[in-house]
Amino acid sequence: MMCTHVDDLCFGGGKWFLENVIERLKVILKIGNEERENFRYIGVNVEDREYEISLNQRGYVSGIKVPEKRGYIGNREMSERELTLYRSLVGQLNWLSNHTRPDVSFEVSDRSKSFQGGSVEEMRKLIGGINRMKEIWVCVNLGKMRGQVEIEVYADASYGNEGSVYPQVGYIVSLRDRWGNRCPITWKSRIVKRVVRSTIEAEAVGLIEGLENGMFLKQCWKELGGDKDRAGEIKIVGKTDSKTLYNAIYSETKVVGKGLRIDVAWLKEVVKEGRVERVEWVSTKDQVADAMTKRRIDKKDIIEYVGWGGGREREG
Repeated sequence: MMCTHVDDLCFGGGKWFLENVIERLKVILKIGNEERENFRYIGVNVEDREYEISLNQRGYVSGIKVPEKRGYIGNREMSERELTLYRSLVGQLNWLSNHTRPDVSFEVSDRSKSFQGGSVEEMRKLIGGINRMKEIWVCVNLGKMRGQVEIEVYADASYGNEGSVYPQVGYIVSLRDRWGNRCPITWKSRIVKRVVRSTIEAEAVGLIEGLENGMFLKQCWKELGGDKDRAGEIKIVGKTDSKTLYNAIYSETKVVGKGLRIDVAWLKEVVKEGRVERVEWVSTKDQVADAMTKRRIDKKDIIEYVGWGGGREREG
């Protein structure tokens, strides 16, 4: 397997792949530096350990230059120069969020609302968020799977944040084996531009989006793995902390609202057809995606879910 970013390559495979693909590729392309096991790729530190691959962006985090809050006193509108800086800082946060920092996913989504303009108060909030993010560092651990695996989807949503009629959804999709080894693949926090009228409708939207990403991952596995029969055995398991939604999926009780009925019907169908093995209810304290949908939520659970984190004093 090989992935590319501009002129940077990252590859892995067996002896046949190395001899028949990589070595031939080296004849055609001029390869500069080549590193194995422990290296940096597109700003991400990669460490190959015995039972897992660990990813972190500590160097990238420390390189983010944060302006002083005192330059943004009052409640005036940001100038064009300040707005450009604001977008740049959010862009750097987004780069972190996409690769190793699911704990800042909500911050990225929330701060992106002011891309078209806003007061300097938004800049102060952004500076505070970056400074808090810099106080800890996070490693994402990609566990090496053993035996049969399943696709685990935690999905959550919030309704009425900041008076908005649009739901904030968050999900995280991982591979998990029978021994509990986990390999987080993708996560996202975003506002869905669809009007919802209740918490259960918001939760349904979030669960559907998470499960669709799980289905996409399963299809990618089929195309890349070669063993389509084994890939077909991979089960998708959705996890929601909405007891009302869970009951709606597994009962014949009609829900209120035509839009919600369509969403619940879709969820019932994918479970019945086996495209999703099951949907499980988890308590709010066990819903790791909760930190991706709300402010002022402790990020410890989601950090521990994807790997582990530590304080600034442990850097180096």
